[in-house]
Amino acid sequence: MIDSHVHLNRQEFSGEVDAVLERAAAAGVVGFLNVGFDVRSSEESLVLAQSDARILSTVGIHPHDAALLADGQGR
Repeated sequence: MIDSHVHLNRQEFSGEVDAVLERAAAAGVVGFLNVGFDVRSSEESLVLAQSDARILSTVGIHPHDAALLADGQGR
């Protein structure tokens, strides 16, 4: 089983990622897709994925934050 949408880089998991992964593994979860939703979380997601082979990462901008990256013409 793979968890297809996690945010293990969020503050509530700080210092607990290894324990979360182990509990999930005990329940049969073998992989995780950690989803980036803004620039910072995407960077954190990449770092997290590099730290553990069970974690894959996505890089993205949530539509609510897209305007923050737009240039003066809304692109």
